[in-house]
This record gives sequence, C-alpha cells and structure tokens, in this order.
Amino acid sequence: MWRGALAVVVGLIMTGPAGAGSLPCQLSLATVLPLTMEPNSGIYSTEAKIDGRPITLYVDTGDPVTRLPRSAVPDTSRLFARGEAVGVEGKGVSQERGTVSGFQLGRLHADIIADVYSGGKIAHGLLGMSTIGQYDIDFDIPDRELRLFTASGECSHPTVLLHGNLFPVAEVTAGSESMAMRVLIPVTVGGKTFTAVVDTGSAVSSIGLDAAHAIGVSDTMLARDRHVGMMMVGGRTAVPVHQFSQMDIGDLVFQNPRLLVTKLVGTRDAQVLLGEDFLRNAHLWISHSSNTVVFQVPAAPSPPLPKGAG
Repeated sequence: MWRGALAVVVGLIMTGPAGAGSLPCQLSLATVLPLTMEPNSGIYSTEAKIDGRPITLYVDTGDPVTRLPRSAVPDTSRLFARGEAVGVEGKGVSQERGTVSGFQLGRLHADIIADVYSGGKIAHGLLGMSTIGQYDIDFDIPDRELRLFTASGECSHPTVLLHGNLFPVAEVTAGSESMAMRVLIPVTVGGKTFTAVVDTGSAVSSIGLDAAHAIGVSDTMLARDRHVGMMMVGGRTAVPVHQFSQMDIGDLVFQNPRLLVTKLVGTRDAQVLLGEDFLRNAHLWISHSSNTVVFQVPAAPSPPLPKGAG
C-alpha cells in the first residue's frame, strides 16, 4: 500500500452519472512527477528514489512490470524466481523478480514488485504498470508532467480533468494473463479493426506483419518500402515503414499514417503498438477506474501527422 498520497480531492470536469445510493466518482491527487524527454529516444522519463538514491525511470505503459537495474536495488529487497532474459542487444541478461524495498515515487513510498536485472548495457529502469496501473494516469506531455490519481465512488463512467477536444476510447479486455496489466484499445487501420497496446515506452508505432497482410499489404509492397534499422531481439534488423490510408482511434482520425511492419514482440493479444510518435501529439488520460483511455488533442482540425520511424 502506498503511503503519503496527497489528501486533496479535485473537482471534476467530466463525471459519469452515479447510481442510486452511490457516491459520485471522486479523484484524489496522489502525486505529480516531472517528465523529461530523452533526446536520443524521444521517450519520457521521470525520477524516483530507492533507499534515498535517485534513479531515472522511463515511463512505460507498454510494460506490465517495473524493471530496475540490480545496482539500484538494496540488499534488503527480497528477490526470487531467478531466470534468464534476452535483451534487445542480443546478450543474455540475468533477471529476478521480487519485492523491492525503499521505493519512492514523488510523494509515494512503498515496497514494490519489480523485475531486477543484471548485465547488459542499460543503466536506467522502466516504470511499468505493476507500479502505476493502480491509478488513473494523467500523462500530460504538453506540460511535461505525469499525475497519478486514486479514484473512489461510482466510477464506471470516465471521470477526467480535461477539457476541449476529447476522444474517449473503451479499453479492451486482455485475453491472456501476461497482457492483463497493459493498456489495450481498439484501433482501425486500413478499414480493419485490431487491438493496440498504448505504449509510452516505445518511440515509434508499429503493426504486426500478419495484420498488415490482412489489410492487403503484400510482401512485395513491403520490399519496396523504405527500411530503417531497429534493435530487435537478436540484434539490429532492417524493418519496413509502410504508409497506410488511415488509422482511427475511436473518433480520432490519422490520415496516411506510417507504421513499422514487424513481428511484434511480447504482444500476443495485440496487433498494433501505439508509440510516442502518435502519443506525443495528445494529452493522454488512462482511466483505470472506468477502463477508458481519453485523448485530448490540439484545437486544430486534425493533429499533426505522426512521422513513423522519422
């Protein structure tokens, strides 16, 4: 259980109707975290502390578990389930899962469940959904802040502190336990509907090869597309970037989006991955209390077109 949540109940701009005899949904601000865009990746990070020592964490809604380097984890933490994981650099990484003590995220203090890895070249950590998924998440890219809220009362309808051009999308229920903590929403690409992972830990968006084939994109067409180098499991791989006719996220329409086409790793229940190239154009609210994702976009007729892989 988190300690130190702010005892502030904020006013609501959108509130769903409460049932008879039930309290209306209320959001309490738990903490506010500054966001920093990493210049090399375009992914946003924030700062946490473990036993008082600072650590940079990439905010990753696409990862079900918070991941920490072994060098940052105190000896008092309880680790178990030792195993081997393969990193994107293609080298073996020793990995353990356990309870990490002394974790502080803004005003929040807790012992958390995390995967702790040794080896590899990555020194930062990932702030995954096992830590922040219990909250309603206000991912405010324009103001570079991440706000976490606790919800109470009747919250079956989306309750958000946003106004303007709002596009709510109902979350999709995961079909496997490994996907249960991820944020899944329906998207339509080229006239066909797929399940997408909302992944703030990925710089670029992608679609699975089988999904691209279902839309009518042939291997011959992909061979003619521009290819970019991407770090995948097993090493660096040339991946095609294909331009599709349209992508719809609820009522939010992207014309001529460019997506990487690849076999998605670790997303068995999803065929599309929505990365920061799309998400950075929007103020994102993930309402776990109502299983809804709300996009707020600029007042322009349509948001800027995503650049795919750049």
